[in-house]
Amino acid sequence: MSPNKRGRAEPTHEWEQIELLCAWPEQRRYEEIRPLVLFDVPVSGRSEEIGLSPSSLYRRLNAFESEEWKASSGPTPHAARSCLSP
Repeated sequence: MSPNKRGRAEPTHEWEQIELLCAWPEQRRYEEIRPLVLFDVPVSGRSEEIGLSPSSLYRRLNAFESEEWKASSGPTPHAARSCLSP
């Protein structure tokens, strides 16, 4: 994956490339379950692809589908400092 003219990465579904683009742990956790939520990818296949146990993915998926995700995925102190003020 190479940056285009504006310095942005081209879209990809390759986990190795996506993982490199994740700036924060919250972003990585979301990208781990995104195919499960949006495309109904089987948990077993996704767990092999990203090297995470199926039980961990099920826990994250259940948390995402409940209100827990919003509380547990708030910005980290680093992310909060990195954001620009309005």
